[in-house]
Formats: sequence, structure tokens, C-alpha cells
Amino acid sequence: MKKAIQLLSFSLFVSFTFPCFQMCSDATLLKRKHQETPTLASASPPKTAPIKPAPLGEEKTPEEQAAKVTFSTYELALKSFELDTVADLKERESYPLLCFTGVLLCTVLLCYYAVRERFLGVFRISLVTISLLITAVGLWVYDNTLEEFQQLKWGFYVVLVTLLVLAIFSNLAWGKKKKEERRKKQEERSKKKDELWSREKKKEARKKTSLKK
Repeated sequence: MKKAIQLLSFSLFVSFTFPCFQMCSDATLLKRKHQETPTLASASPPKTAPIKPAPLGEEKTPEEQAAKVTFSTYELALKSFELDTVADLKERESYPLLCFTGVLLCTVLLCYYAVRERFLGVFRISLVTISLLITAVGLWVYDNTLEEFQQLKWGFYVVLVTLLVLAIFSNLAWGKKKKEERRKKQEERSKKKDELWSREKKKEARKKTSLKK
């Protein structure tokens, strides 16, 4: 279980490269595309003005537009470093980005505690990281940035499930380690009792031999 915890903690850095969140929903992207398409004039154009065909290469499909506004966890975390002034930090849109920056920093601590086999620290940090992810989603819902749950991509769920598994495994490993420590303490106490009992027996034996003499 120790190796599994270490492997899962380091695998989070790979999961952060997966697509995590799409800033605009598919319906919003289609609406934008519909608004950007020029309306055809009702009157026929004059003969002198030639009609230029629209270049087909510039038209982008909704999938290509969605790929442009889809970010990984790394990209969301690094976007908070683009905030220059204090006014930018006070905006609500920056709070979810700061949450993802906290997720990235907590993962570094998570790997450190996993290598040092401090499972209680791994359990606590994994819970903090999960709470940061849920807080970011809640802020997006509150600001109407998250219109559809389809905007949360599969990379987000991979990170969330990995953190949940880490929390469960680290809690079990911490409980097992605690039981081993208790067992060792009981063994040490029993050894001390046996040593005291053997000393008392030796003293009694010496007293009996001295009385016989």
C-alpha cells in the first residue's frame, strides 16, 4: 500500500496535463458563432461590386472552438500568475484560478509526505485538495461560468478520483501503522514487566539462600 500511495501521488502530475475545464459551454459557443456570421443583405448587390466568396479555411467547427477554451489543470493554475494588480485578485473570476494554484502546491506537499511515509499528512492534504477542487467548481457555478456539467472534462474527474483513492489508502495505511505502533508499545511493556518479575524472583531466591546459611 505504501508504494501505491507514492505512485498515485506522483501520477497526479500526469493527470494535470489532461483536459480539465472548458470555459464556455457548447451552447454558448454555437451562439457566438451564430452572432459572428454576417447576415446577407436583402437587396441584391450592385453589378460593379464583385461578390467575394468567404474563405472556407477560416471557418472553425464548434469542436475546434471548444479546444481553444479548454484548459488543463496546469494551465488553470498558472493563469493566477498572470494577475498583476490587487484589483485583479479581488475579482471573482480569479478565485477559482487561485484554488487550482493551491491544488498544484498541495500536490507537491502530498508527494513529499508520501515519500516520507507520513500517511496522516497525506490524508489531510488530500482532503484539503479535494475541498479546493469543489470550491473552484462552486465558484464557477455561482458566477454562471459553469453552465453545463459537460464543461468539466474527464481530466477533472481523473484528478478527483485519484485524490479520493489517495485519501482512502492513506487513512487505511495510517490506521495500520498506528496499530503496529500500539503493538510494539505493548510488547515493550510486557518485556519490562517480565524483566521486573525476573529481578524480583532473583531477589527472593537470594534471600532464601541467605536465610538457609
